[in-house]
Amino acid sequence: MLDAFWLALLVKILATVSVVLLASVAAERGGPFWGGLICSLPLGAGPGYVLLALQATPGFVAASALNSFAATAAVNLFLVAVVKLAPRCTIVPLLAGALGVWLAAVLVIREIAWTPLTATAAVLATFLIGVRLTRGATAGVVAATPPRSRLDLPLRALATGLVVAGIVTASQAIGTRMTGILLVFPIVLVSFVIVIHGRLGGAAAAATMANGLRAMPGFCLALMTLHVLAPSGLVLALCSALGASLAYVLAVMAWRASASSQVRNRATVRSS
Repeated sequence: MLDAFWLALLVKILATVSVVLLASVAAERGGPFWGGLICSLPLGAGPGYVLLALQATPGFVAASALNSFAATAAVNLFLVAVVKLAPRCTIVPLLAGALGVWLAAVLVIREIAWTPLTATAAVLATFLIGVRLTRGATAGVVAATPPRSRLDLPLRALATGLVVAGIVTASQAIGTRMTGILLVFPIVLVSFVIVIHGRLGGAAAAATMANGLRAMPGFCLALMTLHVLAPSGLVLALCSALGASLAYVLAVMAWRASASSQVRNRATVRSS
């Protein structure tokens, strides 16, 4: 029994580490828009919910997903705090301030018995306020890139894997509310901020997180899809949640391509 436990824990860690490693490289090289878009994907919560589904009932998963959905309001506020602090602070006070905002929000969120309607209202309010507060921050100036340690990506990914594995392993003891909240703890976002701020500068970190905030509806849509469909079957629910997230990303990409095309067309008309 002990060997099976440690094997399962190792699989949980390795699965999450692999996802975070791949996503970190892509986000770091893609610039603020693409980095923010990748940050909004369910890179940490997704593997966490897959692993949770292997050991929990559909009802437990559905209830956890609703609490995760409500907790994205705290993640939205975390992103706003990063955008405001990144250009002005070094990494330690930046993370202390942003995580302090997240914790304060979570202390309120965990006391509320959420319904889909009240959770949607809270998430929508923090999103709209956040977008207004971060206007003009989506395009950052990229600083020179210093040499990267060979250990930064593996260590960051390992930290994410340990957090997700620990939450999933303890889920039956901590209940649906805290499982849902902790599965969307912004460990992946923290890892991105650490690398982007250190390598590309505070303005680039702020721009990436501002773009990430604007892509958060796709993550929220995935969680609500999981909540609604989990009682009908976990495989269907997980696949549909991933599809919802990817559909939103594709829609954002199409919108950006259309907007860029219109800008080029107007420039061509002016020059002719």
